Amino acid sequence: MKKFCLFFLVFFISLLIFPRITLAEKQVDYDLPYPGLLPDSPFYFLKTSRDNFLDFFINDPIRKAEFNILRADKSLKAVLILYEKGENEKELAENVISKSEAFYKEALKKLEEANKQNLEIGAVVNKLKMSLLKQEEILKSLTKESDEDLKITQDLIKKVDRIFPQS
Repeated sequence: MKKFCLFFLVFFISLLIFPRITLAEKQVDYDLPYPGLLPDSPFYFLKTSRDNFLDFFINDPIRKAEFNILRADKSLKAVLILYEKGENEKELAENVISKSEAFYKEALKKLEEANKQNLEIGAVVNKLKMSLLKQEEILKSLTKESDEDLKITQDLIKKVDRIFPQS
C-alpha cells in the first residue's frame, strides 16, 4: 500500500513539476505571392480589370485553375497586409477573404472540368490543397471574425479531398 501511495504521490508531483508538452500545429510550407496593389488603393480597379480580362482569354481549364489559385493566393496575402494596417481595414479584409474563396471555388470547378477531360491535374490539385491549407492556417491566426470563412475553407478542403482522393 505504501508503494502504491508513493507511486501516485511521485506521479502527481511530476505532473506539477515538469512542463506540459503541447503539440504545436504544423505550419504549412507554402509561400504566398506579393499581391501588388491592395484593395484600399484608388487604382485597384485597374488590377481587377486586368485580371478579369486575362481570365476571360484563358481557355485551358488547368491554366484557368492555376490562375484562380494565384488570384486567391494574392488576395490572401492582401488580407494579411490589410490586417497589419489596422482596425479600420478589417472590413475590407473580410470582403477580400470572400473574393479569395470565390477564386478557390472557381479553381475547383475548372479542375473538375479538366478531370472530366482526362487531363493531368495532379500537380494543380496539390497546389490547390496547399493553398487551401495555408488559407486555413491564416484564418485561424487572425481573429474569431473569420470563423465563418474558416468553415468555408475547411469545407473546400474536404471537397477537394473527396473529389480528388488520389492526389
